[in-house]
Amino acid sequence: MYRFPKLIFAASLAASLSGCFTPHPKSQTAIVPFPEDGAPAVQDQATSTSYTLDTPIERIAADPDGAAVLNKDIPGLLTNPNYGMIKSMNLKTVASLSGGRLDGQTLAQTKTDLAALPKQASLK
Repeated sequence: MYRFPKLIFAASLAASLSGCFTPHPKSQTAIVPFPEDGAPAVQDQATSTSYTLDTPIERIAADPDGAAVLNKDIPGLLTNPNYGMIKSMNLKTVASLSGGRLDGQTLAQTKTDLAALPKQASLK
């Protein structure tokens, strides 16, 4: 199995994201618990139209309110020179490639702020 290009991509992405996050992670643990990939997503009517950590970054950024949350919680993400490479990814994926720079505390705050957005804003 040849995995070298994937390793180079992940390493270069982690290096390029260094300006997007605080220089020192808020915690030493970069592992964030999330539901298993195969587990069915349980959503009710109230949350089904909200942005989540699974929403592609470009979809969140397309909404001015969503972009404001990303700029507040993860400064530099939307202006990063490699934004084109990561915009179709979700925040969980970017966090796993960030080498701990995008930590669980930041993700939790971003999740809370995205959930607080007006529902009509996320329907665009």
